[in-house]
Amino acid sequence: MQSLRRNAAMIERLSNLHQSRLQQSISRKSDSTLSPFEVASRKQNDLFRTNLSAAARSLILI
Repeated sequence: MQSLRRNAAMIERLSNLHQSRLQQSISRKSDSTLSPFEVASRKQNDLFRTNLSAAARSLILI
């Protein structure tokens, strides 16, 4: 049972990571119309949200 939970958690993390990377890719494509400051802020916010989500999910699984 524990093994199934770990596998499910790993699949969820990979899925969320993939989704995050897709969103970042789309974000970068639209960055060409933003100022350098806006681009940096957006990337920093995306990274923060990604790390926060990963941390929250790992706490839930403990």
